[in-house]
Amino acid sequence: MTVALLGASGLPAEPLALTSCLELLQAAPQDRESSRCLVQVVNGGHPELRAAAIEALEALHRQHPGEPWPMYYLAALEWPLRTARVAELYARAAERLEQRRDWDGEASARASRARYLDLIGEADAAAEELVRLRHAAERSAEPSALLRYSLAEASHQVIAGGDLEYALALLERHRSEVEEPSELPERTRSLWLHGVSTVLYELGRFRQVDEILEQLEGLARRSGDVGTEGATAYRRAALLAASRRPSEAVAAQVEELARRSLELTRRTGAVANQAQAHRLLGQLLPGEEGRGHLDRCVELASGLPGGDSLEALCLEALVLSLAAEKEASEELLLGLLERAAEAAERAGDPWSRLFVRQARARTLWLLSDRKAGLEERALEEGLAVLGEIETLRAAQRNKTGRAEFLDVWWEPYQWLAGELLGEGENQPSRENLEHAFAIVERMRGRTLLETLGPEVSALLEPELEPEAGFDGRLEGGFDGDFDGGFADLAAVEAHLEEDEALLSYQVSLWRDLYRRPAGGAWVTVSTRQGTRVYPLPDRREIEPVLERQLGLEHPVATPDHLLQLHHQLLAPVLGELPDGIRRLILIPDGVLHRVPFALLRSTEASESSLVVDYQLSYVPSATLWLRWRTRPVAGAAAPALVLADPLLPAGESTADSQAPTQTPVEAQDGAATLRGRELGPLPYARREGRDILQRLSGGGTGRLLLGAEASESFLKQHPHLAQYSLLHFAAHALVDVLQPSRSALMLAPGDSQEDGRLEPEEIVGLDLSGRLVVLGACDSAAGQVLRGEGTMSLARAFFEAGAHTVVASQRPLPDLETSRLFNAFYQHLAEGFSVGEALAQAQRERLVAGADPRGWGALVVLGDASLVPFPGGLEAAPGRPGAGFSGLGTPGFGLLALGLLALVVCLVLAGLVVVKRLRRRPG
Repeated sequence: MTVALLGASGLPAEPLALTSCLELLQAAPQDRESSRCLVQVVNGGHPELRAAAIEALEALHRQHPGEPWPMYYLAALEWPLRTARVAELYARAAERLEQRRDWDGEASARASRARYLDLIGEADAAAEELVRLRHAAERSAEPSALLRYSLAEASHQVIAGGDLEYALALLERHRSEVEEPSELPERTRSLWLHGVSTVLYELGRFRQVDEILEQLEGLARRSGDVGTEGATAYRRAALLAASRRPSEAVAAQVEELARRSLELTRRTGAVANQAQAHRLLGQLLPGEEGRGHLDRCVELASGLPGGDSLEALCLEALVLSLAAEKEASEELLLGLLERAAEAAERAGDPWSRLFVRQARARTLWLLSDRKAGLEERALEEGLAVLGEIETLRAAQRNKTGRAEFLDVWWEPYQWLAGELLGEGENQPSRENLEHAFAIVERMRGRTLLETLGPEVSALLEPELEPEAGFDGRLEGGFDGDFDGGFADLAAVEAHLEEDEALLSYQVSLWRDLYRRPAGGAWVTVSTRQGTRVYPLPDRREIEPVLERQLGLEHPVATPDHLLQLHHQLLAPVLGELPDGIRRLILIPDGVLHRVPFALLRSTEASESSLVVDYQLSYVPSATLWLRWRTRPVAGAAAPALVLADPLLPAGESTADSQAPTQTPVEAQDGAATLRGRELGPLPYARREGRDILQRLSGGGTGRLLLGAEASESFLKQHPHLAQYSLLHFAAHALVDVLQPSRSALMLAPGDSQEDGRLEPEEIVGLDLSGRLVVLGACDSAAGQVLRGEGTMSLARAFFEAGAHTVVASQRPLPDLETSRLFNAFYQHLAEGFSVGEALAQAQRERLVAGADPRGWGALVVLGDASLVPFPGGLEAAPGRPGAGFSGLGTPGFGLLALGLLALVVCLVLAGLVVVKRLRRRPG
């Protein structure tokens, strides 16, 4: 992946006559522009002149051996050929420039040398050169020298499997220099764009990569740089292959771009870029034509100095092509894999080793059809691949970077789990089912697990020593041992109640763009009675239906898509659930995080909606669900803290964010916007807040904050938030899908130190240990969806702060309908229901009342839905005033109270010493 995106030197071209360049050399042999002229001619679409240009510079170098620029540009001309002396020429040029105190020139030479050393696998030498480059950049008076250092350091981080977020930060600090009008050379601008696009590609930010590639194409065409144009065509092809649903149309686009890249790179003589294009075409095209491209890829790479990594990748693709056609012998395939592994070891970079190891695992699975005993070896290799991925993931110091890294590398997990589950015709063996379940758990909610701490391992596997478990395994990679760190299937089954089923989805492709197995689509259904798996349509079929449904203005007025999603995702399962199942715990995957499960229906009638028969909750992983389920929740002194209708700062608007009550429009920077719309007051939110507090405390020990009092400063400065059983927010939320860290719950500032934007990192700092958080805010459960990790939402941040259960919204909420829904929800909570059952009852009541489903259907329970904030009802809740049962509105409640009172009187008259209350705990 990484190696495939790295181009050659990236030097721009400006077509000039060779004779003019020779005249310049003769007139000013020591001048930089004289030598650069030859490179511009060659890169400007005249590769046939490369030999003549090299010969001219060789002659100049012999005549003036102390001049640095002939050496520097000789290295640039020989870069695409990967000759043995490129690094040496750059080093000698840098030394001469340092002696002349030309710090900017020295920085340029050392930057080129460091990038080249990285590309040929000399990582240690590149790191040493980077130190010298930093010193040169610091001595230079030219701002571009520090930019060159950042480019080289970022490239080093990417190639060596380092910290991608750090690499991106290095480059982003120079954005203004690149984008603002300046005298920055086009060459440097082009290199910066190449560097940023490579890092963003590795982080899975494909939309931003596409925008940068457009800029690169424009630069290349304006300057006549055929080499950069060819490299960019390849990058577009690779991006398209990685980011779209496979189809014949996509395959045709990828092929067209790859062929164009091949044509252009042949004109420039860039051998490495030609090999990359051949590899992509070889993977894409079937039969002899594809094989021919792969053979040519191997031939070009094996003859290329420093081309070990590329050779390993070409061999890896060739092996998979041969293995898929089931014609090659085991000896041939394993021999080619051994050769690929040797090339990867020579290269020394982690990416080529990872690709080769994955090819070995895939090949062994394919061979296991022919030869018994290979499946176990294939599983071992597959687990080793996951271990290497997780080691590279651990190098990402920022949690966002770790989450995005796994989003890019989720396919090996899905593929390996899919191989263990089979083709869906028969149920897999229990052993394979347990392995597949554990593999999928390894990619679920990883950064959230790390944030919540090491106690997870102790509650999952009691026989583990505490010091042997969770944190070390996450950071150090995995060795295939399933006994620690993540939930196993038996533990999940044992902790489910008789009326619960856990549905764990994995939605990949049955075949990828290159016609290879990709893991398929499955739902694993666990109950106390055991676990079964069901094959599903893959994401090529599910995603278009979901996209159409989400685009509807009123989803119930046109229920076809709800019916179709029900059929795709639930119909195979519901008919075979054991009797008595009434609670579904859902673990979505990828786009399924956006599915409105409560609204899905088996018939056109709204009474067939899923919520009518089942209580629903969502969790990021079975491991996290077990954590919440088995972790005791301490009682609280007060029932509720409610913040409603905060007074926002003057002029606060939705100019850069997603407004809660309107349809968003995507802006250039990726934030959803409603231009010019100010965030207005929420009149029903105040009534909602007062009703909640009345129901839960009768005006007693709870606390209601309205307007200016509902402030960010109050939350941050309140030392005892955990004294409340629940926190309720009736406020606006702003959601930035592409940069979740910029999302915010909008509150009053409270003091001059705050801006009223309670952002995720600030939420994480709150002490919410074991509490219920209710977010009466639009889109608070929505956000960027990362495969494996889940939704990077505001709700997620409250879990990081220690919340046990969160009620939040997947979509915008209408103010009045939300108030009515919460009125019913809190009535049921006050009666002693669990969070999940209280919401389900409220949703059913609103459905029967004919309410707009966009209101009641948007709310979901995240985390442990079985949490009962007020066991036995509010008379038994901590801090509840003794006289406060009026206004609950429960049918027959007055008669029940009189009966209980009479019973107490009789017992007292009989001389009973101890009186026990009868408690009821529904749901």
